[in-house]
Amino acid sequence: CYPPSELCAMGKKVSYNDLIFYLRDCNYRKKLTIINPIRVFFIMNSQSNPILIELSEQLLETSTTFKYIQGSESYSQVATQAQEEFLCLSDFDADRGNGLSGRDQLAQYGYENWLKDMEEEDRLYLIGTLRLVIDLAEELAEE
Repeated sequence: CYPPSELCAMGKKVSYNDLIFYLRDCNYRKKLTIINPIRVFFIMNSQSNPILIELSEQLLETSTTFKYIQGSESYSQVATQAQEEFLCLSDFDADRGNGLSGRDQLAQYGYENWLKDMEEEDRLYLIGTLRLVIDLAEELAEE
């Protein structure tokens, strides 16, 4: 049983229902922070979803996507920001259209300290997690 973030990093599509099943029934808790229902109540806003909040716990707390999920941004804004970070992590050297490389853009998105000590495994893990965030936020935005 692979974690959803690793499945996404391998290019496999993970559905919302697969994610719910995995979070409930697989032994993935070793990498996830178990969310206390009372804590979820206090950090939820009108746009928050408990699964999206739990996924955000796998992101850097300094990242813009994490802040969007924990804040009051819409699901479509979360998906757009997560997509930006996903693309930057996928190719550090690519010009993002604003004269900045993916690495430089990531520094602006809150990854500056993480980039100094980053390992390839960490990068792939974040790419997979961001893919899950994108898919879930897009699906929630459509509802």
